[in-house]
Amino acid sequence: MATQQQKSKRILVGVDYTKSSLNAVDYAAGLAKQSGATLILFHVYEFPVVHTNAGLYMVDYKAIKRDDLARLEQLKKKTLDKHPGLQLEIGNSNMSFKAYVEELAAKKKIHVVVLGLETKGKISKFIWGTTGVDIAGKIDCPVVIVPESYTKHKYEKVMAAVDYKQDLKRVVIRKAEQFAKDNQMKCNLVHIQTEDELDFGIEAGERRKEAAKWNIELFKAKGFSEGVKKYVSQNKSDLVVLFSRKHSLVYRLFNETNTKTIAFNSNVPVMAVHA
Repeated sequence: MATQQQKSKRILVGVDYTKSSLNAVDYAAGLAKQSGATLILFHVYEFPVVHTNAGLYMVDYKAIKRDDLARLEQLKKKTLDKHPGLQLEIGNSNMSFKAYVEELAAKKKIHVVVLGLETKGKISKFIWGTTGVDIAGKIDCPVVIVPESYTKHKYEKVMAAVDYKQDLKRVVIRKAEQFAKDNQMKCNLVHIQTEDELDFGIEAGERRKEAAKWNIELFKAKGFSEGVKKYVSQNKSDLVVLFSRKHSLVYRLFNETNTKTIAFNSNVPVMAVHA
């Protein structure tokens, strides 16, 4: 049963009515029901571009916003038909998605953001073609990226990729553990031990003791992204959690290129957490 604190949490899902974003809505709805959170369907609408040589052109800005909200209401009804009992709100804005999310996250009005990932051949295209990586891991709010191909949604096992060579802080690991607890999921803390890592005698032994204290599993792989995918496959994980920390190995691994690589190659959703 969801606690009062869980019920006060809000999950915001970005909608652009593509197949990938509608799949993200369905995933986010299941996540909200699992945790007892409120789901917010959010869409960014655009005003028409008016050229100066087009002559007199009247734009009814209120009508554009009103029509956009009407479409969101239709999606809200479909979502509630599929997920009865869900606490559901809608919202829209003509400001940039990133700016809107940053503003809400700063005011603690949202706790998780969910975005769809559209895949076309070898090209990974985030919702609206773009802004997922500009947000993921860089705001004080977890961002979940849901692959379009991930349609059989499960919420049982979390794989949190941590670096046992960094100074472990309870507040960092707690973010993954608390998310798993809120959503009734089991959380496995995993360090991907790549071939280019070096051990330094006693120091390495002490670090392993620290990793053992936090119950961190060491998983060997040739590379980081390959190791994440292999671990998920072998352990049937339903969600990957990555932490973004400035001036750390994880931060360097979690740059835009690797974010796209991991998200694009992952068969399950990937959650980015700013630590």
